[in-house]
Amino acid sequence: MLSQVPKCEAPGAPNVSATVFRPRHLGHPPLLNEMIRQDVRPAELAKRMNTSKQEVNRLTTLSHATKVDRIAEALHALGKELIIKVA
Repeated sequence: MLSQVPKCEAPGAPNVSATVFRPRHLGHPPLLNEMIRQDVRPAELAKRMNTSKQEVNRLTTLSHATKVDRIAEALHALGKELIIKVA
């Protein structure tokens, strides 16, 4: 989900605007980033996870509700660990 960041009205503030990407579901961007970093296509990840390419496509679709455990499994198949921290 993209949202426009309000412009700062403080005196002397730089005149910039920004659009921020705010994912609806936890984990998608890290999964997508790791797939890109390792040059792993959905079909290859599906093979590693013993699932279908369609399931991996759902995991990587930001608008699709995905359970955190499935994202953790996908990251594990990429040799990574999902750590959730509440501060």
